[in-house]
Amino acid sequence: RGMPSLPSIQSSFADPNPTFRPPNSLYQFASAFYRQKGIRGFYAGCGPASIQIIPYMGLNFAIYDLLTSGDRAVVLSAYAGTISGSISKIIVYPIDTVKKRIQAQAVFGPAGDTYFGMVDCFVKIFRHEGYAAFYRGLLPSVLKTGIATGLSFSLYRGTKNLLEGMHDDIQFSNQ
Repeated sequence: RGMPSLPSIQSSFADPNPTFRPPNSLYQFASAFYRQKGIRGFYAGCGPASIQIIPYMGLNFAIYDLLTSGDRAVVLSAYAGTISGSISKIIVYPIDTVKKRIQAQAVFGPAGDTYFGMVDCFVKIFRHEGYAAFYRGLLPSVLKTGIATGLSFSLYRGTKNLLEGMHDDIQFSNQ
């Protein structure tokens, strides 16, 4: 077995639908999407997203508060935010997977199973792919979330420290 020829490589990347033209603007995309899917298409995955955000944010802040224990250090806030965001994401990731599958189906159509809602999606993933399928793509998602949450909490803490210091300075000078 030798290397494939350049024409065979090029043909494997050829557009299967040569008449398809991507939209030139967001407006064109939104208009075509609306005509194809209706208003409901824009809200695909809202149910799982709404269910996911409550435990995610609750866990995120609870773990952060537990790790910082009222400490005002910016570096500690960064570490605590990274840890709390990562743990929270790992816990809610199965719901995130369901949300992403429903959203992808709305845009690209079914890529195998057709999902008729959140519960149906959850059951089909579990039956056909097993429990591990809920955690596909976990590592990059946790890395992104950990970094973003650590940065958010450290910026929050740094800004809060700065504003509290300014407030104390103003209050001290007024006395």
